[in-house]
Amino acid sequence: MNKIGELHYQWVQRRKSSTPFRPETRPEDSDYNLHYVDVEPASKGGLEYEMVCHEAMQQHPLGKVRPNLFPVFGARVAGSLLGGAIGDALGARVRADEIDAIRQRFGKNLVFELGFMAEPEFAFTEHTQLALFAWESSIRARVGARLNGTGVADVLSAAQHGAQRWACTQGVPWQQAAGPYGRFAEPDGWLVREGRLFSRRGDSGVVVDSALQFASSGVRGALDNPVRTARGPHALAGASAVALAPHDPQRVFDEAVRVAMLTHSSSDDCLPAGVFASVLNSLYYEVPFAESVEAAYEYLVQWGGHEETKRVLDVVRTAPSEEGEVPPARAEEWFGPGRSGAEVLGYGLWAAALSDYTREGILFAVNQSGDSAGSGFVVGALTGAAYGDHQLPYWPHERLELKDTITTLAHDAVTEFDEPPTDPTWFQRYPGW
Repeated sequence: MNKIGELHYQWVQRRKSSTPFRPETRPEDSDYNLHYVDVEPASKGGLEYEMVCHEAMQQHPLGKVRPNLFPVFGARVAGSLLGGAIGDALGARVRADEIDAIRQRFGKNLVFELGFMAEPEFAFTEHTQLALFAWESSIRARVGARLNGTGVADVLSAAQHGAQRWACTQGVPWQQAAGPYGRFAEPDGWLVREGRLFSRRGDSGVVVDSALQFASSGVRGALDNPVRTARGPHALAGASAVALAPHDPQRVFDEAVRVAMLTHSSSDDCLPAGVFASVLNSLYYEVPFAESVEAAYEYLVQWGGHEETKRVLDVVRTAPSEEGEVPPARAEEWFGPGRSGAEVLGYGLWAAALSDYTREGILFAVNQSGDSAGSGFVVGALTGAAYGDHQLPYWPHERLELKDTITTLAHDAVTEFDEPPTDPTWFQRYPGW
């Protein structure tokens, strides 16, 4: 109830200036002057309050029953991929703004997607693009393990192939992007046929450059060969697919770092990818958030070059919440400008730790001057994994770009993980790798 009371206070403060004050229509001894915003809200204002209250209580925001399309485990996986895309899409709308400009535009506590409700669609950025190809590649690795009879998925090879196919959607001709995979006349798989993914977004060029370096040399980035030049948080999105695995967060951590090193070399970008994937893996299996972070912390400190990521996790584990500030004024002092993988992970973990549902977590994470889209992706994925797909923010979810494609991919990932199909159409859809 405290959460609902806080939401009501914030809503009243936002709606005071637009609500008519008509005391002449009320008895002299009424308390109309205290509650006129509740009595006479505009229709849009009433809908806004109803939406956020339902989501805070993890109900459908319009009072309907939102069908849960997946079992509990599947709901967490779907919530993770969809939540990441929603956080990315909302963060993209303030990605170019400094924090002062964001607050001047929306106010400290504004649930700001309502400022974009007129938009027919919420478009995501390169973070979600990379995640989609990574998830598809993960499915293909599992299919390949079944088809070759070994039961061992070649995750790194499939992830690298996925990065090359993604580069093709960024304006790079396949002949140039393919590299060692040039034996294929064109990029394969169903995702690459989704024409709307063929657009360069945000700061995707740094990862495209890494893909082109591999295409020209045929040499993968690896722990003993850190040759990639990309810097930044994109490795987090790419490594998110590694989390869908049996519950073994330490193995997931190690594998996610190796996947990240296919495109990045800095430990400040690759180790955060390990932390992110490890925490997601634990959340899928209903491990409490704080416990998931503590386990990832223990795995992190076993790696060389962990100092910056450890510093960020130390802040997440000890930073107090400051009610009334979204986010606290000191957040940028804690986490930095939000450009590296470690800094973006810090915003996402901190926001997830403070929030009770996805909308709130995204709001905390994207109110900053750095990569709001990347931080939005991280916290959306974390809270989606923690609470499932049924409590995602209503309007962004309904209007999310390629929502059906993302939902299908999440469903297919769970299907291949839980009950692998054997019909030929499945193998055509996901050629084994």
